[in-house]
Amino acid sequence: MDNAKYHKCLPHDTPRYGWSKARLQNACRTYGISFNSNDPKCTLWTYPSKHIDDNVVPVVVAMQVLEDTPLLWAITKGDVGRQYCEATSFRDVLDRLNKAFLDVAPSTIHGCVTTFNRRLAVFHTYLGLKEVAAASAESLETANEQGDRERGENGSTMDEDSASDGSDDQHGGDSTDSGDGVWHL
Repeated sequence: MDNAKYHKCLPHDTPRYGWSKARLQNACRTYGISFNSNDPKCTLWTYPSKHIDDNVVPVVVAMQVLEDTPLLWAITKGDVGRQYCEATSFRDVLDRLNKAFLDVAPSTIHGCVTTFNRRLAVFHTYLGLKEVAAASAESLETANEQGDRERGENGSTMDEDSASDGSDDQHGGDSTDSGDGVWHL
């Protein structure tokens, strides 16, 4: 991240100079800052301004993690940008960019590939966990539906019914078919 001013900003609810006098007075009340209600707006602003400078920590704006191509571009652009002077032409910049891309160290490319592989492994793990959670939820739902069907309307299970009537069991008592196409042990 570079030193651009917009990368650090105050929280959205922080009082601003452009606020109306009434809003600034409410902000002073909210933060427990004493003020005189007869003060003009420009004087009133000094109270929350001092409080902000002393107590409010800037928020670092969340930025997208640079992918490998923009990261490589940032490295080469930085090298070329440091060579710029008033006499530099567009042709000079193009030549310097071409040379900078040719001079990229293999370790830099290796680092980009390693970083990408690490991010890919984390993403793969995340997707795998989602698949496992979905599969376990699906199997739990299937088991619940199956249990509901086995219980039937009278509350007895199909296993109890089939145990009392051995003639329906086609496989010698090892498995029962509850009619759902799945063999239950």
